[in-house]
Amino acid sequence: MLVMISLFLVACGNEEVTTEDVGDANASETSEETAKLKEENEELKRKKLEKENEELRKELEEQKESEGEENDKEDRSNSSKDAQESETASKDSDDNPSLSENRAALDFDINSSEVKSQLIGTTTGNADGTFAQDAIIPGMSQTEVEEKYGPYDFTLYTSGASPAFYGNLAVVYEHLVPFGPGNDGSDNTIDPDYNYVDSVYYYAGIPEEDLYKALGEPEGYDDGSKTHNGLPYYNYEGEGEDGRYYITGATTIGTPNGKVIGTVKRSLFDENPHAEDEESEEISADDFITYETLINEYLYRLAAYYNYTLNDEEDDIFYYLREGTPAYDKITSNKSSGDYKDHTTYEVTLNDVNDLGDGTVELDVSRVYSHANSNGKRVSNVNYIMNKETFAIIDYAQVSDTSY
Repeated sequence: MLVMISLFLVACGNEEVTTEDVGDANASETSEETAKLKEENEELKRKKLEKENEELRKELEEQKESEGEENDKEDRSNSSKDAQESETASKDSDDNPSLSENRAALDFDINSSEVKSQLIGTTTGNADGTFAQDAIIPGMSQTEVEEKYGPYDFTLYTSGASPAFYGNLAVVYEHLVPFGPGNDGSDNTIDPDYNYVDSVYYYAGIPEEDLYKALGEPEGYDDGSKTHNGLPYYNYEGEGEDGRYYITGATTIGTPNGKVIGTVKRSLFDENPHAEDEESEEISADDFITYETLINEYLYRLAAYYNYTLNDEEDDIFYYLREGTPAYDKITSNKSSGDYKDHTTYEVTLNDVNDLGDGTVELDVSRVYSHANSNGKRVSNVNYIMNKETFAIIDYAQVSDTSY
């Protein structure tokens, strides 16, 4: 009996130990599984985070690449734009040279063969005394001239008009004066867009000694005693190889920079216009030139007198007119009528001079003109009676007048 109880106890004791061992084993397995699960979760989290980081890196790289491409495009665009602007600026620079470069085109050295050939001799240039060049040409407006070359250097009233001086060019506009402030021989009431170049002459702008160096000593010289402004006048003339005859006159003018040689004009003739005069004891070649200059100045001033009041110089016409003479009465009456507005003198030719023996000379003159009521250009032949001492026009008579 004792033996059986002992065996029973031993059996129970063994069973109890086995159960505890199983429990411990189960707890150990659960702990290992939990740790494993935790490890797996951590691994999943790590992989997920790596994946998210990888995706984020790719997204950032793609964004960076996209921005880089945009920047490249912008840089290329800006570069192209800069190149286009540079090309445009270069083209504009080519199309519109600097003002100084343009002004250089107005400089003509009197010592050059190009200029001399137009002033002395008979083979080149214009017969009417204008200066042939391509810078400023008839038909250009004052606006066009000054947009290209800048404002005129100065202007002054001379020979019935106020030329505007640009470099070595004396430009006479159709209004006989340039648009300007109105205190320098200009007029501030005219429209420069419609003030067109009528003629262009050579302006020397040099002292007397430089004229002599360039063209030699003149055949005729007036010390100023017979000129209206009291300044010297120089006369060159001669026969060319083609048998024609030239007469070149050089005036002296007072400019803002002092007294210098002003415009130089040459006229060409088929034969010596003084041939008969040289045979006459009454009218010399020099006298003919004097009367030619005087009648030109009078007729151009007459046109200005009919049109404008120029800086309180409208009385300049009365250098040639004396109150109480027939010429004075006729001209002032014409002015009052208003029929001679828009008057323009285009050309004046002195055909002959005849000494009347009473202190006067008769000037046979042809002139081309127009005015508001002339129905276009006309040419008239007029005989003027001039006092030999005062150069006043005493009277005149129109011989003919026809359409030009």
